[in-house]
Amino acid sequence: YRTMNGEFLDDDRIKWLRQKVVLSLSIDLAAFDDFFKDSLERARSAGIARESVLEFLSNKQGAGSTLFFSSDSWVEDIEIEEEIEVDVEPEENEEVKGDGDIDSNGPSEAVATSEENKVSATKPENSSTDNVEVAEGEPTENVSIKQSKKLVKVKRIEAVNKCAIFMGLNKMTAEMHERTTVFFLRVGDGVIPNISDSVDLAVLNNHFEFNVISGDVLSGIANLMHQIYLPVISKGKIAEDQADSQIQTVSEADASENLRHELSTNVSKFEQQLRHVVVQSRGDTRLVIPNVNITNPNTTLEDTYVVSLIENALESWTAVIANAIEVEHQKMTKTHRTPLGEIEFWRERNASLSALYDQISTPKVQLMIQVMKLLDNPQLVSFNFHFGELSKLYLEAKDNVKFLTTLERHFRHISEGSYLTILETMQSMVNGLRMVWVISRHYNTDERMAPLMETIAETLARRVREGIKLSEILAMEYKASKKLVQEARDVLVQWNENYFRMRKRIEDSGSDHRWEFDRKALFLKTDYMSEICANILEIIDALDHFRVFLGPELKAVTGDSAGIDEVIKRVDNLAVPLKVPFEEKIFEKSYEKPWDAIMKRFRSNVAEIEKMTELFIKESFRKLRSAEGAFELVKNFQKIGGSSQSGSSAPATVPVAGSTIKQQISDRYKDILQQYMRELDSIKKLFITFKDRPNLYKNYPPVAGAIAWARDLYQRAKRPILRFKKHGGLLEDEFGEKVKSAYLDFARAVDSYMADLFNDWDASVTAIVLEKLRMPVLCSIAAYTVPSKQAAKDTVSAFVLPPPPYRVSFAHELRMIIKESRYLDKLGFKIPEAALNVTLQEKKYQKIIRSLNEKLREYDRLIGTLSPVERKLFMAQIEELNNTIKGGFYPLNWTSQRIPSYIEELNLALERFGSVIDQVHKNADMINDVIKKISNTLLIQGIDFRQSDGTLQPVDISEFFERMEARRNERLDALVHDYKTIGESFLMKVEEVVVKTATGYSPTLAVYYHYWERCIYNAITQMIIGSMAAFMGLLQCKTGPPLFKILVSLNGKELLISPSLTEVDKLITKGARQLVESARHFVRWMHGTCLRTEPQIVHEDEEPYVFSFYQDISQNSQVVKLAISLTSQTNRVYSFTNKYLDGWRRYDKVTGLWNPKRKQQIEKLRPTCDNLDSAMSYFQGIKETVDSQPVVKDIDFLQIEMSAVAVGVARQAELWKHDYGEVLQTTSHALLSKLQEKFTYLETNIAAETSDLEQLKFVLNVIAEVQNMMQDVELEMIDISERYRTLSRYNIQVPTEEMNSALNIESRWRQLYVDSRTRDLRLVDTKQQFRQVTSQQDKDFRELLDTLRKEFLDSGPGVSSTELDQGVELLAEYKKKLLKLNKVKAELINAQNLFNLDVKPYPKLQQTQQDVDQLTRIYDLYSQFKEFQVNMSSMLWGDLDITLLQKGADDLEKSSKKFPKELKEVYTFKMVEAKLVNFKEALPLVVNLKNDAMKTRHWQKLMDVTGVTFDVTLKTLTLSNIFSMELHKFSALIEDIINEAVQEAKIENELAKIDAAWRNNSLVVVKYKKDGVDRGFILRAADDLKLELEDNMLNLQTISGSRFVGAFVDRVRKWEKTLNIVSECLEMWFTVQRKWVYLEGIFMGAEDIRLQGQERDLMKSTSCVER
Repeated sequence: YRTMNGEFLDDDRIKWLRQKVVLSLSIDLAAFDDFFKDSLERARSAGIARESVLEFLSNKQGAGSTLFFSSDSWVEDIEIEEEIEVDVEPEENEEVKGDGDIDSNGPSEAVATSEENKVSATKPENSSTDNVEVAEGEPTENVSIKQSKKLVKVKRIEAVNKCAIFMGLNKMTAEMHERTTVFFLRVGDGVIPNISDSVDLAVLNNHFEFNVISGDVLSGIANLMHQIYLPVISKGKIAEDQADSQIQTVSEADASENLRHELSTNVSKFEQQLRHVVVQSRGDTRLVIPNVNITNPNTTLEDTYVVSLIENALESWTAVIANAIEVEHQKMTKTHRTPLGEIEFWRERNASLSALYDQISTPKVQLMIQVMKLLDNPQLVSFNFHFGELSKLYLEAKDNVKFLTTLERHFRHISEGSYLTILETMQSMVNGLRMVWVISRHYNTDERMAPLMETIAETLARRVREGIKLSEILAMEYKASKKLVQEARDVLVQWNENYFRMRKRIEDSGSDHRWEFDRKALFLKTDYMSEICANILEIIDALDHFRVFLGPELKAVTGDSAGIDEVIKRVDNLAVPLKVPFEEKIFEKSYEKPWDAIMKRFRSNVAEIEKMTELFIKESFRKLRSAEGAFELVKNFQKIGGSSQSGSSAPATVPVAGSTIKQQISDRYKDILQQYMRELDSIKKLFITFKDRPNLYKNYPPVAGAIAWARDLYQRAKRPILRFKKHGGLLEDEFGEKVKSAYLDFARAVDSYMADLFNDWDASVTAIVLEKLRMPVLCSIAAYTVPSKQAAKDTVSAFVLPPPPYRVSFAHELRMIIKESRYLDKLGFKIPEAALNVTLQEKKYQKIIRSLNEKLREYDRLIGTLSPVERKLFMAQIEELNNTIKGGFYPLNWTSQRIPSYIEELNLALERFGSVIDQVHKNADMINDVIKKISNTLLIQGIDFRQSDGTLQPVDISEFFERMEARRNERLDALVHDYKTIGESFLMKVEEVVVKTATGYSPTLAVYYHYWERCIYNAITQMIIGSMAAFMGLLQCKTGPPLFKILVSLNGKELLISPSLTEVDKLITKGARQLVESARHFVRWMHGTCLRTEPQIVHEDEEPYVFSFYQDISQNSQVVKLAISLTSQTNRVYSFTNKYLDGWRRYDKVTGLWNPKRKQQIEKLRPTCDNLDSAMSYFQGIKETVDSQPVVKDIDFLQIEMSAVAVGVARQAELWKHDYGEVLQTTSHALLSKLQEKFTYLETNIAAETSDLEQLKFVLNVIAEVQNMMQDVELEMIDISERYRTLSRYNIQVPTEEMNSALNIESRWRQLYVDSRTRDLRLVDTKQQFRQVTSQQDKDFRELLDTLRKEFLDSGPGVSSTELDQGVELLAEYKKKLLKLNKVKAELINAQNLFNLDVKPYPKLQQTQQDVDQLTRIYDLYSQFKEFQVNMSSMLWGDLDITLLQKGADDLEKSSKKFPKELKEVYTFKMVEAKLVNFKEALPLVVNLKNDAMKTRHWQKLMDVTGVTFDVTLKTLTLSNIFSMELHKFSALIEDIINEAVQEAKIENELAKIDAAWRNNSLVVVKYKKDGVDRGFILRAADDLKLELEDNMLNLQTISGSRFVGAFVDRVRKWEKTLNIVSECLEMWFTVQRKWVYLEGIFMGAEDIRLQGQERDLMKSTSCVER
């Protein structure tokens, strides 16, 4: 956010807010501006206030967010201090006494006395003489003092207006609750726009709701509800109905209307509750009741005072009651009655009178009235009369409220509800009125009930008048408008009917208490309004009739939209005369004649439009679009016209529109036939155009689909003809015959087309069926070379089974024939026998297909369950199964009868094959169990080392590893036993199942043996890795105590460890090695078998060599990595242990407890009390620390015992403490002696003679010295007292006489000070002569300080225009100046003190000194930064220590954060802080630049970006060059360069890998033998080489697509070309080799072909020789 004061207050949005707040709260503009301006008091709060306002205006706050303002104004008395000049006339003779008037407490008392004299100077007439006694033995001096003027400080009180502003975002603060508050409520989301032109500030009103909260809040809310929200809800209801009328149904509109009405009712109730609470809380009428206690009225008569109080109260009560009654009578005459107003009137009267009535009815008031009755007070008559009137009014109001409240819901419905709601509640309301009429004691007379009835009738009339606006009704949709008007008319009719129905019911009941109200007053207006509503319904029906008839259906038939629109325009103009200026008065009886004229004209216009419509129909039927549609229109017009009139409620005398139009349409049949001929031509054209490629229905086959399409066209032409035929006589004339002939020609053409399609299909279908049924039952979906037909005809043995996967081969043509047959059969065609047979056998074929698919899926499943090694194992079984499957390819086809038996054979073959697989898998699962057991076994576990009680305690390390070895061997023995069963049992069973032998070295299972041996190797490796990880976890001791215990003792100053860390490390290393050597227990199998190898004797004098898994596992990378991690872990523990032991060794290394030069070290220490106290406290602390420090330390798996060491360190610290105590005692004695000598010197010189000026100055200086040295002496005395208390605290022996002198030194100083003050008072007259000279020197000095201050503020080191380096130099200069000025100041102050001048402060000097001190601290931080930067600049780039660089930056940042808040606001500090921040931000870039990927070209780009040039050689590149580039300014560009370097390094590494790989790759040549004959050499398969070649080519392709390949593009293209050549050569080589192997048997195996080849070679050689 913008936080500058001027920029914030210049914002147009803030100006708009300020204008609203200032006018609403009546405050000054300056007060508002000061609230947001920075000052010393509001430096932080003003910033927070600005940020809050800007956040309110931003997109961080949305709709509903509120900003509150409030203010408080008051008048505050401020004390102002001024200096005035007064005459001072002290007494001539002023006796100075000795220590009788001067307190021995020192100068503070004397200063206070001086201040009192200054104040008393304002009243010279009250001046008194101070008599001071002279010390005993000194002469008395009378000093005469002249009259003089003196500046005296006086104080006055001035009243100042103060204003405080309070602001809150989204909540009102506590200060706002009792004050006027302004709030701004946002009405939308997003950023509030900033209006540049002040004229447009009103636009901001669209973004806020603005209001002021003041006064009676509850009344304000009630008024808002009544005046604003209730009208808005009502208006919203009407607008919403109009907007939604196009899409809502009637029921939905009613439901919406009911909901809105319910909302309006609830809001109205809420308003009433608020007003009721306001009335009760105000308590408008209160009686003054005397505070008397009446227990017995008879005894109260004797108390005249109480009686008088009651009489006065009774008089006031009477007046109050009379006034209340008068007010209620006035309300009765002024009230404008409505049904709800009637209830509200009685409710208000009940509320206002109930308070008075309840107060008078209290027991206390009744006792007072009883007293007045006993006295027969004459006022009681008036009181009883008025109270009776009050009771009558109150009880009447209470009763009326009770009964009328039962009608409130009904009254609210007729006042605010919809017409439908009024209709539903009408009967209930009339019943309720009858109940009130019968039961109520007040509303049972014509005088009360008749006005109520009239208000009801008037309310109903008003509701209809307000709801039925003719212009709005005509603009609404027909159904909605008719419903609205019909409901309004029904309301008026139902009011009349329900009233007379209830009146008759009352008469029938035989009651004399009947309804005989004025009918004219009740129904004259409502009956006339009902007639007007009937006229409006007639208008609506007429308009709707024309709109329905002239609607889309007529447009679709005639196609003349323009003509219909013209008629519709005339229909719309019917409503123009209805828009009369007296629209709102059409329901008044006085406007009856104008309304009748309007209706007469309307009916005339309707007749004219009917004639116009007849002419239009006659013309438009000659241009029909659809014959069938037109025919339908003729048939259904009666329905159209009838439906438009069915709901009409117009009077029977009014003619119905549309009767002649109906007759006109009925005569249009010839036009319809002509239109049919045009349509038939269109259908013929469509048939001829698309009959060769018709559009097919979904899922229809081609032939049946084409036939169905043609038949559909035929039906389109046939359907109108059939309808015309049913209309008698329509097709019997000449034109009708022509129509029939055209139709029959089209029908014959379609029939011929369908017959040709079917015949063509019938002719070809038999051959296709016979051909496709001879196809094999199965096929392969794999890509392979299909053998020729001749080869397939040779023999079954010559057939080669194609590769899987296999699928059922049922031809698509057969499926289509079956589909065609079914659809053609439905269309009524006779199906050929071959197609019919196939179609009838569809279920059989589907069953065969399902069965074969199941068997093939089972085949795929079984093959899919086999791993690659198992496929090699089951090669013979798979071959046997494939021989069974081969029958599905040859000789079986879809005409064979052996297909079911073939499926059965295939099923048995699959079961046999599955049984073998299951048995092998069962043994494999048991082998897997053993392997999992091996892999999941941990050779070392935590439970192995627990004690008998289940806990884990530190033990001796030797004992630990003995127990570990025993448990390891136990587990290994069990695993080795299970391992032997794999080869001796499980694999033997597999061999029995597969090859029916049990030798253990079957060649068939060689690959299978190798697979399981590899699995066992992985399991043992996992066991070893897991055990080593468990061992490492056990050593970490995260959740338990340490494993091993170590004892440490002290030998002199050296620590002795048992056992040593070296011994511990050896044992741990041995334990880890034994875990790895556990693999020796698992003996390897002989090659190609599952039999264990026997031990091999290499040398007779050596142990036999056993082939085990150890040789491979010991070289496993994970095992090696764990061993390295274990070493790292233990080394870390040893490091922590050494650090912990170093903590004990530091008592010698750091504190030097065993330093042999202890005495010399003590003598070098500065013997101050603080130093010595610190030293003794230091060693005392060492002793206490050692005593309190735990002597047992747990470090991972080691527990270290240090108790012996702790005792030795504490003993040595005690020796040091006593040595320092002796030094403190010696130095303290010297200080005490020196101070006593000084006191003796001063006591002598204070009493010296003052016969001349030099002696006077000497004595005055001595006196001044005493006064000035007061603090120093007190400090020295405190120091001495502290020293001797320190000696006592540390129990150092001190002589008693010396201790007493130290304790009495303070009293001797007080006596010396009193003597000096007494002598000073005696020399007052002498000092007066030297005052003026000193005053002039003071004036000149102050002028010099003003000049210095101005210069400092204009061009000093704290000015924003001063650079930091320049500021360092300026600061040094000002320090020198201030040092000199402070010396001058000290001399002046000394002279002023000597001659009793007022010592005034030098604020300019003090301020300058404070500013310099602050700047010194800031510039010291900058100097540290510069010094750090200079020190680091000399560091070579190759020797860069980023940790040191980061630490320096962090230290500087920590130093800057320790600055106080006021210093952080100084601009110079912000400059320094910016330097530090920029430096630290550049550090990550420096780290990234240290990346090895940075090459010379990248450094050159970096120099181009920064504009700094230097030598990139690592031997000369220093951090100075890096700093000079100012990296923080180009962070984004530099990161891009670094990223480019890293990506190019990756590319270079990938190219290097490719280069290295292809330098070592080679092709292996092996001998090729066939039938035991050596045929030469061939290349061995190079699959791995090809895979590597593809990977490298893919990597090169990825690299070439990178945007960082520019530097290596030539190398990449070269390698791409080279590897492509290699790939092509290999592919060609192996292709030629494969063909040679294939053809070698032909050309070399047969003797005759081989001889022909030799002759051909001889002929080629001969021809070559000839050429």
